[in-house]
Formats: sequence, C-alpha cells, structure tokens
Amino acid sequence: MASQNPMIAIVQKAANVCAYCRSRKQGCDRIIPRCSRCAAKNRDCDYTPFQDVHHHVESGKDPSAPLVFFDAECGPDLSPRGRSELLRIAADYLTRASATKTPFCLLVADIFDEWQTNLPALMDQYAAAIQPWLPALPLHLVWKQEYLEGIAHRDEGPSPILIMFSLLVARRPCPHKEHNSTNVLYTTIKQVVAVMQTSNKLHLDIVQAGLLVAAYECGQGLARQAHQTLSSCYALLNLIDTDTKRRSVPDTIEDYVPFLRSSVLVMDRMIATSVLDYSIPLVCPLSGEYHKRLEEALSYTVPPKPEPYVLGGEWKRIVTAQVTLVAGRVTEYVQALRFSSQPSEDYGSIDGAISSMVRQLMATNHEHTWHMCDAIALALMSLLALHQAQVQYGDPKDSVLAHLALQTSAQMAWDMCRNTVRIVVGKDVSGYPLAGLIFVFRAGVMAVETMGDSAPSAEVVLFLDTLRWFETRWSVGGEYVRLVEDIANQLKGNSMED
Repeated sequence: MASQNPMIAIVQKAANVCAYCRSRKQGCDRIIPRCSRCAAKNRDCDYTPFQDVHHHVESGKDPSAPLVFFDAECGPDLSPRGRSELLRIAADYLTRASATKTPFCLLVADIFDEWQTNLPALMDQYAAAIQPWLPALPLHLVWKQEYLEGIAHRDEGPSPILIMFSLLVARRPCPHKEHNSTNVLYTTIKQVVAVMQTSNKLHLDIVQAGLLVAAYECGQGLARQAHQTLSSCYALLNLIDTDTKRRSVPDTIEDYVPFLRSSVLVMDRMIATSVLDYSIPLVCPLSGEYHKRLEEALSYTVPPKPEPYVLGGEWKRIVTAQVTLVAGRVTEYVQALRFSSQPSEDYGSIDGAISSMVRQLMATNHEHTWHMCDAIALALMSLLALHQAQVQYGDPKDSVLAHLALQTSAQMAWDMCRNTVRIVVGKDVSGYPLAGLIFVFRAGVMAVETMGDSAPSAEVVLFLDTLRWFETRWSVGGEYVRLVEDIANQLKGNSMED
C-alpha cells in the first residue's frame, strides 16, 4: 500500500504589514486573513498598502483603522477614527438615558491599549502629581490592566470619562509647544466636556472632568484656557450646592463636595499665580458667596494636628482651604496694585494674615509637613508676592519696612526652593504634585528677581537646571526658564567683569 504523506499546513502571508501593526510600529506576522495580533483582539485585519489606505485613515471612517497614531517626534495622539469614535460613543453615553457604560469602557480600554500605556502606571502618575490637591478619581480601588473591561458591566467604579481624561493629564508635551492646545486628544476632550454640559442633570463627574482639563491646561501653560474651564467648574459647583440644599442627595455626594470646593480654590490660585505678570484674574472672587461659605466654616487658625498615622484628607483639606483663602486676598491686592486700581484691603491687614499663616505652618512638626507641602509652598509664595508688589507699586511711606520684609520673605522662599531642588534632582518629575511644584518654582523665580546681583550664581544655575527638568513635563515651566536664564546670564556677565 502506498505510503500516505503527512498533511502540511499552508500559511498564506500578505505582502505588507497590516494597518494596525503599522500604526503601533510593532512586528506583524502578515498571516492571512488576520495576523496574530488582530486575531487575538478579534479585529479585522487591513492589509491595504499604506499609500492607498491614507485617505481612509484621514477620514476616520475606516473601521479597521487604528484609534491611535504615533509620530516619531511628538509621540501618540488620537487618530481621526479615535476622535470620531470617542465623540460618538461619549455623546451616546452622556445623552441617551438607556445607554450603558459598556461600549465607552471598552473603547477607552482599546485606546489605552493602542496608546501603549496601562492603568497602574497612569494611576501612579496621577496619584503623585494630581491627587494630592485634585481628588477626581477614587484611588482606593485596585487598578489592574483589565480594570476597564471589568467595570464595563458593573454600576460601581469611576466614570470611564474620568479615566479617559486622566490620560490627557498624563500626556507629556512634545517639542512643539503649540501642540499643547492643538493635539487631537485635547481638542476632542474639550468637545466631550461641551457635550457633558448640555445635560439637565448636575453630576459631580462634570466638575471633576473639567478640573482635570483645567489641570492639564494650567500645567501646559494654557492659563487663559484654564481660567475659562475653571469658570465653568465653579458655576457648576455653585449649582450643585444650591441643588443639595433643595433636595436630599446621597451622602457620598454631600461628603465629596467640600473636597471639590478646595480643589477649585487651589486650581484658582494656581492659574492666577502661574503667569509671571499676574494678568489672570481669580475665578472665585473674595466677595462671592463661595468664599463667604468657606470663611464661615473655617477660621484662620491651623487646626490641631490629629494623632500620628491618622492624618486624613479632611485635615489636609481644611488647612489647604485656609491658606487658599488668605492667598486669594494677596492675589487680589497684588493685581490691584499692578493694574492701578484701589485695593479692597489695606496692606497691613493682609500682611498680618498671611504672615500669621506662614508662622503657624512653619511651626508644624517636621513629620507632618509633607502632608501640607502644597499649602506651605502657596503661603510662602504669597508672602513674597505681597512684599514684592508693595515695594514695586505700594505707598512709598511704607518702603523701608516693606524692603526689610521683602528681603526676609525672599530668603525664606529661596530656602524652600533650594531644599526642593535638592530633593527632586535626578528624580522623575511626574512623581511630585503639580500644584506644589508651581508654587515652589514661582516663589523661586520671584526670589531670584529680588536677590538680583546678590543671588548665589551656582545655586541659580542648579535652579535653572531644575526648571528645565520641570519644563520637560509641564510646559508652564518654559516661561520661568527664560526669565531665570536672563538673570543667570547677567550674573555671569557681572562675575566676568569683576
């Protein structure tokens, strides 16, 4: 009997890699009809040659096109299809009462997958840079790679919108600064926020999402955009406050609103002080009901420290809110002096309030100060800003005392900045709170301005290197870099003349 030949599997391969693998710059085994990567994700495989598929990808209508594209210089961003899918599914989820979050969760999971990031890494960055002063996401949850797929079929857990927005905050700037306001992820998310605001229902998600966008805008040097975004959050939070008084709401919402109030105040101070010329007004005016309610609930005395190891978010929130109230008074006074209008308060009362707050904070035991680093930095920065403005624009009869106060506050701010530089040198900038870094470095810039020729040149150079490190993650640092570079060059020129 003739021997039987064994069956030989025949594998057909395409002439080029598929669109999905090409977009992610990954290896493709080119197996027909689907490569192993697309088969694992149950995707259709598109082997159309690159030059022929371009018009489909640009239109965003090709269902096999990637959700994310990569640029060698600028990194990942949403593709036209990613943009259209996110807008379509977000609009359906937000406007249709019967819609579930399953499609949205799965889409966000796919975007994260193609972005080549993972939730644990993203949450680590968020927990360090944003969560200390903007608690928009519940970090007590266990973040896993499959988390989005897991919450897709459950009611509990954070909104997929907030998780998607956290990707924006985590996005590092590319070398082209104009892309901070034109990248597709940012412009798409701004459209999603607009859709959220069309709802008749008042959800905390809308405020939280807006705060995340404002954090991105402030951190990337888009102060005017951040001011507009925060104004919307402020208005929504006032509406929610009014709503909670008229009807009963879940305890979780009522308990969470105070944290959002504090976040709005910190963000307001951040935006106003992040620009060098103080040209951005406060969103939350001191004369508004928002401030009055907080002042009624808080005193200007730092509350007693709780027992060790039970330093909770509530204690930190109260202390931070107290500092932001006084810092707001400083900001309004400085802006009034700079723009030749009459301050609503006299210099002495504001100086007494912010000086008292600084003394109380600095008297706190060292083992507790790391819980209040943002508050301490804001207080010292505000003290220096007040004294600097008083010397430059204030009443000449107060100039002698104001000059002495300015030298003292500049030295305190510089000591804080120098200690921060020593701590962060060689570390990942994403591991430190954005708010605290802005307050510290803004104070450092003012201190260098104040010290002038007496500034220690070696320390200024090290500070400048740290600002460049900061700018690699947060573009707002670029303005600080340019100013300190000018001062450092002057110091270098003076030393050469000597």
